[in-house]
Amino acid sequence: MKPLRIAWLALLVLAASLTLAACGFSMAEDITPPPNAQANAPQAQASSAENTPEPVPVVFPLVAPDPANGEALFAEKCTPCHGERGLGDGPQGAQLPNPPAPLGDAAFARQFAPAEWYDTLTNGRIDRYMPPFDSMSEGERWDVVAYAMSLSVTSDSLARGELLYQENCQRCHGENGDGDGPDAAEIGEVPAFTNQAFMAQRSAETMAVAIAHGHDEMPGFGEKGFVREDLWALTDYLRSLSFAGGSAALVSQQPDAATPTAAADDLAASPVPTDTQPSATPEQALGTISGLVTNATPDGDGLPIGEEVVLYAVKDMNPVYTRTTTVQEDGTFTFEDVEIDPHLIYLAAVEYNGATYGSDIGMFTAEDTAIDLPITVYESTQDPSVLSVDRLHIFFDFTHPDVIQVVELYVISNNSGKALVPAEQGEGVTPFTLPEGAGEPQFQDGVLGGRYLPTEDGFMDTVSVRPGQGEYQVLYAFTVPYDRKMTFRQTMPLDVDAVLFMVPDGVKVKSDQLEDGGTRDVQGTLYRTFNGTEIAAGGTLEAVVSGSPAAADAAPETAASNNNLAIGLGAFGAVLIGAGIWLYRRNAVEEEELEEDEETDEAEEEAGMDDDIAAMDDPQVVMDAIIALDDLYKEGELPEDAYRTRRAELKTRLQGLLEDESA
Repeated sequence: MKPLRIAWLALLVLAASLTLAACGFSMAEDITPPPNAQANAPQAQASSAENTPEPVPVVFPLVAPDPANGEALFAEKCTPCHGERGLGDGPQGAQLPNPPAPLGDAAFARQFAPAEWYDTLTNGRIDRYMPPFDSMSEGERWDVVAYAMSLSVTSDSLARGELLYQENCQRCHGENGDGDGPDAAEIGEVPAFTNQAFMAQRSAETMAVAIAHGHDEMPGFGEKGFVREDLWALTDYLRSLSFAGGSAALVSQQPDAATPTAAADDLAASPVPTDTQPSATPEQALGTISGLVTNATPDGDGLPIGEEVVLYAVKDMNPVYTRTTTVQEDGTFTFEDVEIDPHLIYLAAVEYNGATYGSDIGMFTAEDTAIDLPITVYESTQDPSVLSVDRLHIFFDFTHPDVIQVVELYVISNNSGKALVPAEQGEGVTPFTLPEGAGEPQFQDGVLGGRYLPTEDGFMDTVSVRPGQGEYQVLYAFTVPYDRKMTFRQTMPLDVDAVLFMVPDGVKVKSDQLEDGGTRDVQGTLYRTFNGTEIAAGGTLEAVVSGSPAAADAAPETAASNNNLAIGLGAFGAVLIGAGIWLYRRNAVEEEELEEDEETDEAEEEAGMDDDIAAMDDPQVVMDAIIALDDLYKEGELPEDAYRTRRAELKTRLQGLLEDESA
């Protein structure tokens, strides 16, 4: 069976940590870490297995959140990325490097307390290109959280949970969950499920653990025959008691509830130890997982002979078990007697010359009893000149007085055929520079002194970089002093193919190295773009920045709390980084189309797409160009992206000419 193609390293890091990330709207699928970043990947947080979880920052709604009110807000603010059912399949989400979090997936949603989602909604997640939504009131944000949690719940589950509650919980916790049942007085203090401070800080998983195992005076219902479906149904119903409208407010539009990911007896189990796997019963079929390690470096003939290969078995993004074997003299490795479970996915990894390499993932099917997981390794180098910057994005945030906050995103390729690795474990690998006067940088994934090491003129990243196009990305921010005017001067540590500047409209940029790329509306705010060409390593990018954003386009103030953000960039950073990547990808696609499709070239030439729009000074000429463009698009002669981009540019030019005539 052929393995499935996905970004294996995210699963590898997750499996190696034996935990799931628990940070707001995102888990293990945060920005795909650079290849071989296993030692410095963002640390995941294990879900609490205690009866009382470690509380998230104390924040809770003053009144019961209303999912019905949150539905309209979710449709307006969240559906474009997360999709109508919260499955991460919205049209704008498809443009992001990784899919938005699947809020409507029960296995995902059960890991999070409402306060965690509220915090993310308030402060955003720059690493997921999600802006903060502090434009909504606190009550509206809680309503959105309530509706988002309803997406993974079904009426059948609520009905089952209500029945279980009446039979097992009502006498203590009360008919409406207020903690005032007839037996409550004998027990003492009984938790109220209508208590917003209590419920906002508890995930369904945490409540299920408490129900299954009991605590204080409450017995463990796992011992009384509750199966996992009972636990999840009951937690769904308990959650409904904390929302306005009760259980009716949590009925999902989805036809079926997501399948729970863990049995009741496993909810509080410690992590699965390595080098083990569940014993197969006589009825369970066994299969084989094997692979061949090859060296893809030109003229490279080394292999990790005798080195350990680790097999990871993962279910629903949860690690289940690992096994190890070694690489044989011919480069092969084999895992015998692997339990055939169609719900598990498998991947293998091996270390070679200071870097970790992984296979794609594979799955057993009813027809297959063998999986092939080949692994490709590379020779290593410590020379950072093997890297080149495909695109350097630089964004300017004028929100704060007396300083500019600069956000930089490097998209880097390694075309050398060798992996760039540290000379010694923990040493720097890739250099980055900061402009003179820059404050200490803050990073999307890591900290200075941890993954990143300070240098005299900037910092070094310690992760290895294997060959690949644009797979290695580094995102960080810093501040520079600003008093109406400044000279931005930065030395390039690597060869840079292209630069993209973005500043709020109204800010002026003068540079011999940058060309005005026009303005772009990003979620109602106008930004001006500037494009720069190649800069050799050691060269300097210099630009004079002056003025201030137009009043209507000024970036909004951000919330004071940034608990879930690696850097507090607010809406500006989150939105513009996503916009910058979109611009880069759009341009790359159009360039590829222009190079590879001669027929499209001819059609664009016929439509006058080679003409300089800025030189068109007659409205009728612009109108004729729009009509010709429309005709060619209707005939299927133009790709949609090129058509829409050109048409928007022509319409902008036409509007400007008409305004000039009427002035």
